[in-house]
Amino acid sequence: MGFEVIPAIDVADGRLARFTPDGLVPIEAFGGEPVAAAEAFAAAGAPRIHVVDMDLAFTGDARNLGIVRSIAELGVAVQASGGVTSRVDAERLISAGADRVVLGSAMGPTMRLNTGPWWRDCAGFSPKRGDDT
Repeated sequence: MGFEVIPAIDVADGRLARFTPDGLVPIEAFGGEPVAAAEAFAAAGAPRIHVVDMDLAFTGDARNLGIVRSIAELGVAVQASGGVTSRVDAERLISAGADRVVLGSAMGPTMRLNTGPWWRDCAGFSPKRGDDT
C-alpha cells in the first residue's frame, strides 16, 4: 500500500466542528454541513473519508450515526472514529455504514489480556452479512 491522504470531517451535534484549546468550535466551511463537505471531498476524488464523532469522543454518546450513514450512502468508503472504546461503539458505527473503525486510546483498560482483546471479536462482525446482533 502506498501513501494515502484521507480527508477528515469532525462532527459535533450534527455540524462541522474542530477542537481548539478553547474547546469545540463550529466550522462554517460548507455551511457547517458534514455531508456537503463529504460530497466535495468525494467529488475531488477522495476514495475514503474519515469521520470523527466528537460527541462520542467527549460525551460517550454516538450522536452522529446518521451523518456516518449519509456519508456512506454517497458511495465513498467511511473510516469512523471518536472515542470508540467498546464493541458496541464499533458495531454501531459499522452498522451506520463505516467500513473501518479506529479504536480510541481510552479503550486500553477494557482489553481482556487473558482471553484476547474485545476488538478481535469485531473483525468478524459485518452487517452486510446480516449478523448485526
